[in-house]
Amino acid sequence: MNTADQAAKYLKLAPEKLKRLARAREIGHVKAGRTYLFSREAIQEWLRRNSREAKPEISNPYGLTDRAWQNIQRGRR
Repeated sequence: MNTADQAAKYLKLAPEKLKRLARAREIGHVKAGRTYLFSREAIQEWLRRNSREAKPEISNPYGLTDRAWQNIQRGRR
């Protein structure tokens, strides 16, 4: 079990933000008195549910600047 400080450091969140997530029941935890404890499984599950997949890279076959290529992709001139 990890304390809120340990789990927050791992997740790169402020401990208060992590405690708010716990109070909102968005991440599994155990509360012992005033201490919030987080299991590794709860942390990994939260990460899995809240992670986004990276966008695939769209190659620029014409040697244009990134901005020009993005404008073409959006249908602008």
